[in-house]
Amino acid sequence: MLAPMKYPRCSIAVAFLVLLAGLWLAGCGPHASEAPPSPPQVPAEGRSPVAAAIANHLEYGGEVFAVFDINGDLAAAGNTYADLLSSLLKQAPAGTPYAKLDFHALFSRLGLYGIAGGGISSWRVPNDILYHNRAFLYVPNGRQGLLQITGDAPAAFVSPTLAPVDTDLAYESTLNLKSLADLVLGYVSDIGGPDLLQTTMLQLKEPIAPNTNVTWQWLLNHLNTRIVLAARADTTLTIPLEANVTIPQVDFVLSFDGMADLFTQLTPLLQAFGTVGEKNGFQTATLAIPLPKEYSSYQPELLADPKTQRLYLVSRPAFADVTVFDQGPRLATSDDFLAATSGLPTVGNGFSYVSKKGIDTFIKNYAQALSDLPPESQKAVMQSVYGDLARLPHGIASTQVNLPDGILVQSVAPQSNKTILLLGPAVAIGLTSAMAIPAFSKVQAQNHTIAITNNLRQLASAAQQYMLDKGVTQAGYHDLVGTGTDKYIRSISPVAGENYQDMIIYQTTTQISARTADGTVVTYNL
Repeated sequence: MLAPMKYPRCSIAVAFLVLLAGLWLAGCGPHASEAPPSPPQVPAEGRSPVAAAIANHLEYGGEVFAVFDINGDLAAAGNTYADLLSSLLKQAPAGTPYAKLDFHALFSRLGLYGIAGGGISSWRVPNDILYHNRAFLYVPNGRQGLLQITGDAPAAFVSPTLAPVDTDLAYESTLNLKSLADLVLGYVSDIGGPDLLQTTMLQLKEPIAPNTNVTWQWLLNHLNTRIVLAARADTTLTIPLEANVTIPQVDFVLSFDGMADLFTQLTPLLQAFGTVGEKNGFQTATLAIPLPKEYSSYQPELLADPKTQRLYLVSRPAFADVTVFDQGPRLATSDDFLAATSGLPTVGNGFSYVSKKGIDTFIKNYAQALSDLPPESQKAVMQSVYGDLARLPHGIASTQVNLPDGILVQSVAPQSNKTILLLGPAVAIGLTSAMAIPAFSKVQAQNHTIAITNNLRQLASAAQQYMLDKGVTQAGYHDLVGTGTDKYIRSISPVAGENYQDMIIYQTTTQISARTADGTVVTYNL
C-alpha cells in the first residue's frame, strides 16, 4: 500500500490558482470581453416587420430605447377620417364648396401615409449631465409630401465655416419649398379641377412687387435652397422691452444658397428703398428703412456673391465684415463648439448650435422678467425651467439628416428623450407657468392699482361731503370710516399692504395717495 502523499499547503494554493487561471483563459470562467446576455426575443411570427430597420439607426443600451411600429396606422386613421368627411359632404346641399373633394387623395398627398414607424434612444455621457439623443422617423419608400420640405441629399454643414468663432447661435437647414408649392397646387387641382388650377398658375405669373420682374412662379422654382443663420449677442448694446426688461442687441447674417440671381431681379426695387453698390466683388444694397429708436443701430444690408450664388441678409455692415468678408477664426475652431458637437455628424440637412455664453445670456435676461416675483418664486421657476441649462459645461447642438429610408435627428443636450416621453407634460406646464407668472403679476398689479384708486376715490368723496356737512376744513380717516350711523364709509379694505388710517384730507387738497407694501405709490386727483 502506498503511503498518502503529503504536499505543503503553499503548493496546494499555487495549484489551485493555476487551475483557476486555466479555466479563465479557456473561457470557463467570467471573461472581460464577454457580451451581456441578449434580451428575450419575440417569436418570429410576432415580430414587427419594421422594428429591426428602425433599431439600426438608434443606440441600444442607454437610459432610453423605444421603437414604434405604426405601419399602416396613419393610412387607416386617414381613411376613416376621409370617409367621415365624405359622408358629411354627401348630405350637403348641391354646390357646397369642396363637395367633390376627394379626401382620400388629399390626405395621401401629405405623404404621412408612408411613415411606417419611428424610434428614440438616449445615453448619458459618463460623469456629465449631457445625453446623446437620437430620434428616427422611418419612411421605407422615401419621403413624400410634407416630408420633402426638409430638402434633398445631405451636404457638409456651412455654418461652422461661415460663422465667426464667438457666434452664440448657428442654424441651418435645407429647404425645398417647391415641393410645398407642388403639394398646394395638387390640392387646388383636387378642389377645383383644371379650371381653378389654370387660374392659380396665371396668378403665380404675377410680379411679387411693383417695379420688378420676379414672379411668384420664379421664386417658387428657386426655393430649393440651404438657409444658414449665424447670430451673436452684443451685451454692450441693449434693446428695452419693458420698464425692467432688456435684451442684448443681436447681430445676424442669414444666407440663402443659389439665390444670388434674386438680387439682380430685385435691383429696381432695392434702388427705391436704399443704395445699391459693389464691395469685394459682391453686389450690395444698404436698405434705408426707418426703424424704431431702440433698433436704430441696425442697418440691414443685402449682399449677393456671383461666384457662389449665395445671397446674404446682414444686420449691419460691421457684422458683414466679420462674417461674409473676414477670414478670421471661424466657429469650427471654437472649443465650446467642438465640445457641443462631439459625436455628431458633420454632414446633413439641418444643424443647430447654441453657445454656453448664449444660453447664460438668455437665462440672465429671462430672470429680469421675473424680477417682480418674490425671490423664492424666482428661484423655483428658474430651477424648474432652466436648472439643467444653467449647469451646462458647454453649448448644445443637434443635427438632422435625410436618409434613404427616413429622417434621423441627433442631439447633445441636458435632457434625454425620456423627458419628452415621461416629463414632457410637466415641462410644458412649467414653461407655461413660467411665461404666465410675469403676466399674472402684471395683471395682479393692475388690479391692485384699480382697487386702491377706488378706495382713494371713496375717501375723497366722503371727505368732501363730511367737510360740507360739518362746516370744517379737514377730515381724517376715522371721521369717515366705521360702522356708526355718523360715518360715511362702512369699511375700506387694503389690497396690497397700504395704510389709509393716517390719512387727512384738507379742503385745499388736490391729490391723495397710498403706498403699497412693495413701495408702489398710487395717486388720485380730487
